[in-house]
Amino acid sequence: MPTLLSQLDPRWTERQIGTSGYKYFDGCVLFTAMHIYCALHGLSLSTIEEFEQIVKNIDPDILNTFEASLTHMKTLCEQLGLKVEYYSDYTQSNLQAVYDGLAAGKYAVAMFAPKYGTSNGHAAMIHGVKANGELLIADSAFTPAETLDQGEKTLRYAIAYQNGIHSSLDVYIVSR
Repeated sequence: MPTLLSQLDPRWTERQIGTSGYKYFDGCVLFTAMHIYCALHGLSLSTIEEFEQIVKNIDPDILNTFEASLTHMKTLCEQLGLKVEYYSDYTQSNLQAVYDGLAAGKYAVAMFAPKYGTSNGHAAMIHGVKANGELLIADSAFTPAETLDQGEKTLRYAIAYQNGIHSSLDVYIVSR
């Protein structure tokens, strides 16, 4: 991941995302798209303001029309000029798409649907898959001080998707 920006960083948890009505605290989809865009363009960011300027140069209305919705990931990435392939319900059969995408220098996104009775799903980058099927996740919902999975790089941890806190998991493969 080219940046360790966290959506929970107190410098911008209360900062508005354009005029959309959402705050960066709600922005896992935006942070995931931000990390991918920066990685594909060789950018290393340390502030939200840097990314906002990049986005405004692409289309001044992207942040104003942002939705804190899992269905918005494809739209947001396409607005940023990225290509998106969608795989519904992460299974062994489309696990190969994750392997192939990562091997080809593309980025994979895990879209965790909310469990019944809850309103929040979650988006995070997949940066690998363990032999036992656990996904290695780079998650903007962790603060920079948090490190999991036996000391791997900050913001990365492994999750067994079938034992996750969400009801299902879809995958997006994103490239230039």
